[in-house]
Amino acid sequence: FPRLHELAEKDAKYDYLLEKKQMEFALKEKNCVVGTRLAVFLDVIAPKLKMEKPKFDLKVWLTAPVEVRAKRIADRDVRSMEEGLGEVVYRDSSNAERYYKLYGIDYRMPRGSLKIDNTRLNAEQTAGMIISAAKKLSNKR
Repeated sequence: FPRLHELAEKDAKYDYLLEKKQMEFALKEKNCVVGTRLAVFLDVIAPKLKMEKPKFDLKVWLTAPVEVRAKRIADRDVRSMEEGLGEVVYRDSSNAERYYKLYGIDYRMPRGSLKIDNTRLNAEQTAGMIISAAKKLSNKR
């Protein structure tokens, strides 16, 4: 498992530091993209960290089946599919429990988010869909 995940499981300061940095970035930059597992929840987390709520024009929730995510990890880290599956299942469960404990977040797609199923998309295609959605939103203003 990635080292940061291990550290965060043992000490909440790592989650708090990461989310605080993401919020500082979102508050400082006029046009930016924030990408973490909790990015779509930063406006909910902000008051808990005694910070100003960042405002987002677009929230994107990426999804893919567990098996697809496990294969990506296995391919990326040159590991077996079983190891990749074990990591995804464990990390999903661990994160959901930790996020609820730390922030009271039910880790599901928040209302008003754009859902992108990237099962059959690579990183560039996924980014292209997000950019397209952002441009459409910008053109409506």
